[in-house]
Amino acid sequence: MAMLLVMSFSVLLVPSGGQGALTPLEEAALAERFSPRYYFHGDEELYPVDIETYVTFCDLNMTTGTTHVLVDESVTSSELTYYSTAHYLDNRLGNNSNDGIVDYYQENLGTLGYSIYCRVQYSGANTILQYWTFYYFNDGNLNRHEGDWEMTQVILDASLEPVTTTFSQHESGVTAQWADVERDDDHYKVYVARGSHANYYRSYSGALGLANDECGDDKKLTSYDYSIIMLSGSESWLTFMGRWGSNEGGDSVVGQAGPQGPVYRQDGVMWNGEYWSENASELNINLLTLELFFSLFVWMYIGILVLLVLFVVWRIYRRRKLGELIMPYLGLLDFKVNKVRAASNSLALIALVIGVIAVFLPYYAVSLSIDSPYLTTEGFQDVLVIDGMNGLMVNTLDPEVGLVQLTALPIPLSILLITPLIFLLLGTIDVSDAKIARKYLSRGILMLLPVIVILSIIVSLSGLYVYFPAEVTGVEDAKVVFDTVEASPFSGSEDVYLPESGETAQVKWGLGIGGYLMIVTSVLLLIAAALRFKSKEQAYPFEKTMKMSRKWEDIPDVK
Repeated sequence: MAMLLVMSFSVLLVPSGGQGALTPLEEAALAERFSPRYYFHGDEELYPVDIETYVTFCDLNMTTGTTHVLVDESVTSSELTYYSTAHYLDNRLGNNSNDGIVDYYQENLGTLGYSIYCRVQYSGANTILQYWTFYYFNDGNLNRHEGDWEMTQVILDASLEPVTTTFSQHESGVTAQWADVERDDDHYKVYVARGSHANYYRSYSGALGLANDECGDDKKLTSYDYSIIMLSGSESWLTFMGRWGSNEGGDSVVGQAGPQGPVYRQDGVMWNGEYWSENASELNINLLTLELFFSLFVWMYIGILVLLVLFVVWRIYRRRKLGELIMPYLGLLDFKVNKVRAASNSLALIALVIGVIAVFLPYYAVSLSIDSPYLTTEGFQDVLVIDGMNGLMVNTLDPEVGLVQLTALPIPLSILLITPLIFLLLGTIDVSDAKIARKYLSRGILMLLPVIVILSIIVSLSGLYVYFPAEVTGVEDAKVVFDTVEASPFSGSEDVYLPESGETAQVKWGLGIGGYLMIVTSVLLLIAAALRFKSKEQAYPFEKTMKMSRKWEDIPDVK
């Protein structure tokens, strides 16, 4: 009976985890066993470090209404206790609009080293390992602010076997089953987006998201490279409710204000690991396949294009060896005898040159000029740009942010548009006027289609509003600007009152130089096609008819 009482009492002392609480040494060993392997883009400038040195470079400030008050200019991590959400750390090395913080980090990278924080949490029979990373600066495509907290975690079952992982991505997270995670033994791989430090499951992920993140595997950090700092939960700085970066730039949704610390990230949800994991979105395997396709598309496309060009060149060479081609080989270069044909070819050649230049220039642009306490631009500043390489880029009209890429074209339109121009040149080898005319006609129409699509997008700009939560500064002003542009999409200029900032701005918009040049290219090719159809003579003899054993003959040109 006594033994049963002792056993019953001891059960009451065991935490809810089925395996019981681990000792600090056991927790550290477990943290080492499942420590992540971080992979970084080649252009990344910042890596995870401890917070100690960073804090010493910060002023502790407090926001009161629109005023920012200095509280402590020599704060340390141990002094970061129960300060309110109105408080924030303002790094004296720089701000959101310059790289002073990044420059310091780069100069002292060897001394600062690499560090991550690990917290062990117990929930029922599960053990949760949270790996927190802190970066001096966040320089993402969609957000730019001082300080950056990110986290990945792995949930272990009662047997301490991994079940799921959850990676932080901006203001959300993504959960994946252990079997779907890339790993080396028990070390799972984390692909960190350049600048934003969002965490992804594959090196080719991120580009299809709103933030247009870029991942890579150019640099790797393992537990051999970084120190693991175990969090007991009693660290005073964990209770700091303020922001780990300047709060003077605005809100944190788009990214001008520094983030809150681990305990308060995403309103405290991330700190509750299992709850966060259960409410995060599931990793979409089909989306991974699509991301892989888009990441390889350009190289696959170029490879196929090269093979097709080589095949066409080989056929031309073979026909020339057989004596089936006569000079000039390219119908596009036939300027002799027939003046109508010469004029057509001249226009087509000019169109080719202009078209190649056009596809790499901006297709559409909206610019704004304003001088107010809320926002000041030096002359006109682009607030929306569409081009063939980056897709659609917008400016949220928030201070310190500037132009950000809202979404990208997974397939660069420039490459797609330049391809038919290449084959137009090759397609004029030893063919009749009628065939060349049809090629000019089809390319002329094709070069006009992007302009039509872009103008269709412009008249639907209101659809972009859903991307910006209502609490983000500048959204109402952006709506007014976009509504003005929608009313006259081809081009325009107007003074527009911005209700949110209470100021009037000059707005001008219209097709960019690339858009206009594509129209010129289209018109020239259509005229060239009409002239070719008018030319009744063929550039070369009629095609060979093998069944009749006919041979190529020179047909005299008619002037």
